[in-house]
Amino acid sequence: MPLALDGLNESLGSPFTNNALSPDQSLGVGREGQPLAFFFPRGNDETTSEVVVYDIRAQKIIFTEHVPRGHDSWAVTFSHPEKAAYFGTTNPGVLYRYTPGADRVEDLGIPLSGQFIWSLDAAPDGTILGGSYPDAHLWTYSPQSGEVRDYGQILDSSYAMTMAANDTTIWVGTKGASRGRLAAVDRATGSITEIPVPAGYEEKLAVYDIALVREDRLAVRTEGTSQADTALHFYDLPSATWLDTVDDVAARKVSSVDPRNNRDVYFRMRQGAHSGQVVRYDLDSGSYSPVGWAPNAITGDWLWVQMDEPEYPGWTLALTNYSMRVRLFNPDTGARRTLQLGHPGAPVRIAQLDIGPDQKIYLSSQAAQSRWNQASEAYEHLQNRGGVQGYGILGPHLLMGKYPGAGLQTYDTTRPWVADENPAPSLLIGEQQDRPIALTAIDDSWVAVGTAPESSTVGGGIALWRPATGELRFQRNVIPDHSVVSLVRVGDLVWGGTSINGGYGVPPKATTAKLFAFDPTTERIVYDASPFDSVQTISALTFHDGLLWGNADGTLFSFDPAKRAVEAVIKLEHDTQEIHGRNRGIVVDSCGRMFAVTQDKLYFIDTEERTATVLVQEGVRDLAINDSGQLFYRAGHTLMRFTPTYSARAPKAPAWEAGKVYHGGDKVTHGGRLYEASWWTKEEPGKSVRGSWQEIAVAPDGTALWTPSRIFNSGDRVWHGETAYVAKWWTRNQKPGDPRGPWRPVDV
Repeated sequence: MPLALDGLNESLGSPFTNNALSPDQSLGVGREGQPLAFFFPRGNDETTSEVVVYDIRAQKIIFTEHVPRGHDSWAVTFSHPEKAAYFGTTNPGVLYRYTPGADRVEDLGIPLSGQFIWSLDAAPDGTILGGSYPDAHLWTYSPQSGEVRDYGQILDSSYAMTMAANDTTIWVGTKGASRGRLAAVDRATGSITEIPVPAGYEEKLAVYDIALVREDRLAVRTEGTSQADTALHFYDLPSATWLDTVDDVAARKVSSVDPRNNRDVYFRMRQGAHSGQVVRYDLDSGSYSPVGWAPNAITGDWLWVQMDEPEYPGWTLALTNYSMRVRLFNPDTGARRTLQLGHPGAPVRIAQLDIGPDQKIYLSSQAAQSRWNQASEAYEHLQNRGGVQGYGILGPHLLMGKYPGAGLQTYDTTRPWVADENPAPSLLIGEQQDRPIALTAIDDSWVAVGTAPESSTVGGGIALWRPATGELRFQRNVIPDHSVVSLVRVGDLVWGGTSINGGYGVPPKATTAKLFAFDPTTERIVYDASPFDSVQTISALTFHDGLLWGNADGTLFSFDPAKRAVEAVIKLEHDTQEIHGRNRGIVVDSCGRMFAVTQDKLYFIDTEERTATVLVQEGVRDLAINDSGQLFYRAGHTLMRFTPTYSARAPKAPAWEAGKVYHGGDKVTHGGRLYEASWWTKEEPGKSVRGSWQEIAVAPDGTALWTPSRIFNSGDRVWHGETAYVAKWWTRNQKPGDPRGPWRPVDV
């Protein structure tokens, strides 16, 4: 079989451009009292996050600046006493401040070493409140002294999701240890007291948002396995009792109390009789009703503002969301307006890719989806939320496993893409699962799905799903305390690989990953074993030529399912950078040639010799292959295409030995390549294109492949790319293609 030793590596650009996303946002005022919106759109591997300030009255961006470090963020707040906005990044966890009117953003340093800034808020006295991940610390920052106070971990949780405060108490909502919790922290003493959430909501995954909507009332939003599983609870501070719960609310936040009556707050409903509507809720009576406004948005920050326009008299509600829009609603006139910033932002990182049954490359970011049309050589934006964790194929249907809530979607590639129709809305696995990572067809009707659980929990499982009817059966902990991250059907069984890692923010309980066989008829595990010790993840399972191939933390292995034994091991590079191994991949072309990705490198795998050759040195994640044998991978925000070129298998030659003397004509192998000595030498092959070694490569038809170090004489014929050339004169290290050079193209 010919070997892939080189190829053409091309950038296909960024599918997710002009799509600035700011996961958190805040509203405040400038020095003259003008309402301002503060956004912190994410960067990417090459670009840091950016502070963006928008003047709502003037309807224009008045300030932008990229921060010096950090490209991801979930935390923005505005301090009204200080009239300054604060921004926090995740890795590293840096705190920034911007004061409207200033010409730069201030870097305030890292408040807590080893902790991401996950949430920010401001107390009435201007103290900045911070929550962290992965250890759910509460901390405060004093703008006057610059002092940081660490209150420690809150209730053994992983995420400090949200905070609110008055002069004496800070309330903290957490996520972790399989459920969300609510704490009251004494600002003076630091003592922590848990407040039990309302009965019936104790097992919700997170206390996601808290707001001190009035001096006597907290609004607390709990969230289950998805944003569809949310409730808003109202807590009376003087009596320390829960007064009311409203189910079916939409994510995320609730407004402060209406300054006109000190009684009403506003929030958006997700489903039920008022689905999509903003409702006015009376804090005194507990009644609520729609106001005739249905913004199609996850609600970010709310603020009562003065617009000074006839259509917007008195107080107007302003609302932000992550897509960097500001929406306005005046309760007196019913006037409403949507303001789009139009800020392009940095290209968004590709999170997942695969090839569909229509030979198009499907791509997902956290928030959006796209596809690369190989026929038109262009991207096609798809109207559908992102978050795809894994793709699969069932006949002409593309299968998608989505975060959060372990959603499953099916797209019929023979029909046009129509949002909420083809594909239809997600079918949720639930069961404390969040990430459907592996999807493989069992037969013409059924699909096996491997999952990883919610944050702060362990124990994934296998779902059996019939997309045509929506039938779904799920087994958790088929391998106890493991996530199921790779699946492939072999005969009547589904073989799988696991990860000892569960959801984010929790240490594993298991010690090494497993390879297993699942019988979909009996729905039982019929084999499981750990082929390697102390391996976190077995991912990228592929069946080829009677053997299972997989990646165990960067070690490629083949496994004979009949003998139930590892058949061969190829050591690549240790790789545990993604906890579920989603960055890795193994594909095989129609001729049986294998390629693999691990530790950001693309390899050609010689399955006969059990060797690996690096084709691309860096930036490689995921792997897909089309019917023509072209490879596709993601490199940050860019889709890349690699077209391999092949040479005939080199004649057998001994491996080069350091220190040994070689003479002209001697042949050796080194680094997966064949070399011939030009003269007496002890030099290492491949170190210099003008040195003592010539790399010898041959096309499948026997013609030489041009290599930089090989010496060619007049009349010698070579292949380079898709073109044949004849040498005009003696040449070395002069690439064919220059009409003034030593090579003449010839017809074949």
